Amino acid sequence: MMVAAMEAVSGTDIKVFGVTTLTSLNDDDTNKIYQRNASDHVNAMLDLAESAAIDGVVCSPHELDLVSKRESLLSITPGIRLQDSKDDQKRVMSPKEAINLGADYLVIGRPITQSDDISATLEDFFNKSTKLPSGLLRTGVSEERILEVVENYDAVGITSIFSQQETQVLNCAKLIKKKYPSKILFSGGV
Repeated sequence: MMVAAMEAVSGTDIKVFGVTTLTSLNDDDTNKIYQRNASDHVNAMLDLAESAAIDGVVCSPHELDLVSKRESLLSITPGIRLQDSKDDQKRVMSPKEAINLGADYLVIGRPITQSDDISATLEDFFNKSTKLPSGLLRTGVSEERILEVVENYDAVGITSIFSQQETQVLNCAKLIKKKYPSKILFSGGV
């Protein structure tokens, strides 16, 4: 099936991802269903994904270490939570932890869609500082948060991977320069 999917999208920009094991399953569940624990099952699915040469997998944050050993595979990571949840997800982690373990893409569903205050929840997810594996610090865009984060740095890099946000990058630079005139600012895109 995976090979057929890759053949079907050949010559396009479409990426094919395979699901390893649902984040709502724990080791007891996977032992009953697959006769092996979640990690062993994910490793078996990663072998299949690599042999089919698909682009990546959907996996729990708890298996990101297994995926990162397979350099050919990208990861889409559901089960992202800021706090303990009362839902069916059993293998969860914070955005910061998942990013530090190498997640390429995060899926944050119910914590946002089922929130009593979606705007505040989005703000909470987005404004949490996250130190990336590269050593860079990703932060949200509220003015107060930006000024708080850059306060202790002599040099600050500002970038966006979205060209339509160039104005936002320039406004951010002006904000920092106004508050901290002696800071060195770098700006660029990815």
